[in-house]
Amino acid sequence: MNPLPKTKWLFTTPQGSVVRHNNFFNRIWTPAVIRAGLVDEDGKPARLHDLRHSHASWLISEGTPLEAVQDQLGHESILTTRKVYGHLQPAVGVEVGRMASLTLARALGVDAVEAGGAVRGLRAIEGADEPHDADRQALTSQADR
Repeated sequence: MNPLPKTKWLFTTPQGSVVRHNNFFNRIWTPAVIRAGLVDEDGKPARLHDLRHSHASWLISEGTPLEAVQDQLGHESILTTRKVYGHLQPAVGVEVGRMASLTLARALGVDAVEAGGAVRGLRAIEGADEPHDADRQALTSQADR
């Protein structure tokens, strides 16, 4: 087996020269993506850059902290990562809402009933001071929705 020629390029043609983006995109990438069915609603093929976004999205969906995604993508600022990918962290908002519900339930002297990671209802805590009836009625009717 012949060793690979030493070059400053990571990807080269069989002759060892640089791979030109347009040549690769038109002759290799686009036909492969179309054959795989990876086109948008207008029939445009997925771009190479879309792989980067998919990678970041998969990391975030597995719970990888944005700081680690920032490092992986080479973003200089966490603000760039947050701006582009922050919306993919809906669980953060859900957790904040859950914690707020638990805190409110404690303040009203009721127990929060959790199911599926969310507060689903409230019930009185035995021996606790009774909260004001109007507060309990409002919270119970909201939890029942």
